[in-house]
Amino acid sequence: MFFEYMHGSVVQLGLGVRQCHYPYKGLQLPAAKVSSKILRMGWIMRFRVINRLFLLLVSLGFLVTANAAADESPDLFSAEWSISVGAFRPQIDTSIRVDGALGILGTEINMETLGLDDTEVLPSLGIDWQINHRHSLWSYYFEVKRSGFSNTDIIIRVGDTEFPVNTNINAFFNAKVFALGYGYAFVNDPDKFFGFQVGLNVQDIGFGIEGENGILAETAEATAPLPTFGFVGGYRLSEHWYLSGNAGYFAAKIDTYDGAITQYEARLDYAIGEHVMVGLAFQNLKVDVSSTDSRWVGNLLYEYQGPSVNFRYNF
Repeated sequence: MFFEYMHGSVVQLGLGVRQCHYPYKGLQLPAAKVSSKILRMGWIMRFRVINRLFLLLVSLGFLVTANAAADESPDLFSAEWSISVGAFRPQIDTSIRVDGALGILGTEINMETLGLDDTEVLPSLGIDWQINHRHSLWSYYFEVKRSGFSNTDIIIRVGDTEFPVNTNINAFFNAKVFALGYGYAFVNDPDKFFGFQVGLNVQDIGFGIEGENGILAETAEATAPLPTFGFVGGYRLSEHWYLSGNAGYFAAKIDTYDGAITQYEARLDYAIGEHVMVGLAFQNLKVDVSSTDSRWVGNLLYEYQGPSVNFRYNF
């Protein structure tokens, strides 16, 4: 049994912003002779490849389901170990504000307006250990990597750096998420399940924006752990079909940090024999964190929602 609790959280603890007046080596503008049209064509081709990969995974899931031979009813909760791989294709909305050292407000930046794709296919990996009838441990990992190119039509202030109108800008936003948690089942029988989960979610966040020729640049990064809490439940609809979901909320004001996280997931799984399951899900996550710490004063609002496909092996 594995309930993929695929949510992330960000509390920008230890987030430092530094002003750079030298080229940022990890983020370079294209040569002057390379047109923005070619760059846009590259991103369009990348999107089409990822989109086809997602559709292939969905089609494969339905193909396997349609051709699976009927087997005796599997026990979805008896497996000691479960390994899950999936692909999540959300719509993404990311807004960031980084204020200056002297209290000057930074610009509220919607990262998608800086050329970052607003939809991505995010691969994920999950492992679940059912210790006994009541207790379990779970973990998962996924990554978000986005970058883009744009030309500003307004003045943008990030930290202590100001990017003038009509500036060519490269930007990126990356996140690596690892979570580990504990689950307790109040109810766990062959037809239904209900329990709660608590865990620790660690995100490694990186953000950067660079002007033409690297003369103006700002970067910010953080590694942030945050406790998580939520409920999970499931019900067997028929011999092989299973409906499940989870929901969670976390809000905290710790010293100079104030944040809230909400998430939910609804999924439908089909058990193929005793060991293999394929599922479709809809997921939503929203993170809103603000900070008045001297090392970073600003705000991050991050939301994604969309469908996912998942393949699970129980043993």
